[in-house]
Amino acid sequence: MPSDVLVVTHGIQLRLLLMALLDWTVDQFNATGYPPNCGRYVLERQWDGHYELKTPLPVRPTKEVAA
Repeated sequence: MPSDVLVVTHGIQLRLLLMALLDWTVDQFNATGYPPNCGRYVLERQWDGHYELKTPLPVRPTKEVAA
């Protein structure tokens, strides 16, 4: 099994891949912003087989709901 993998993709596919690997909810997915062009993100595999995102994704600003 390779120790390093490089994935080159578009922002939405990256976020979907992270959602699948990190077991994000739809709300967590929707809270993340799109990565910048040529952005690099690092995932590390933990001893228990789960992945941890070492590079934070941008956060979408929350929308104010009018009362």
